Amino acid sequence: MGWNAAIVEYQNATEQKKREQIYVTEIFPAFEKLVENLINIHKFSGLYDSYDDLKNDCVTFLFEQIRKFDNSRGTNAFSYFNIIAKNWLIIRTKQKSTRIKRNVSLDDIDGMSAREMKIMEERNVVPSQETMIESANFVNGL
Repeated sequence: MGWNAAIVEYQNATEQKKREQIYVTEIFPAFEKLVENLINIHKFSGLYDSYDDLKNDCVTFLFEQIRKFDNSRGTNAFSYFNIIAKNWLIIRTKQKSTRIKRNVSLDDIDGMSAREMKIMEERNVVPSQETMIESANFVNGL
């Protein structure tokens, strides 16, 4: 059974057991292979925690998108899900890259740039508990 037929059969199936069988035997292996190829060809795994996490998240996303595929438009299911998966991987990689650039690890002081060090120095430090108690007592007139 081809991708288009499997997706359409999955969408039209009313019994949960039948849907599960179609997904496990036909769709899931194809999704996994598609995502593996995209990750390896385009080198998306570099910024992610682990290859398996990235692959599983993308396959899960594709599963959530099955209902949106419209066979009547004449598009090939492989092309449709290939584009969706690639766009998802691009977006996730950009988001991860942005998060990495925004976050500074206080444990890695040697890895901080001069700008990051200056920002850290200018940040307010939480006062000690004694200072906070003294301020509260002063305000309350004690």
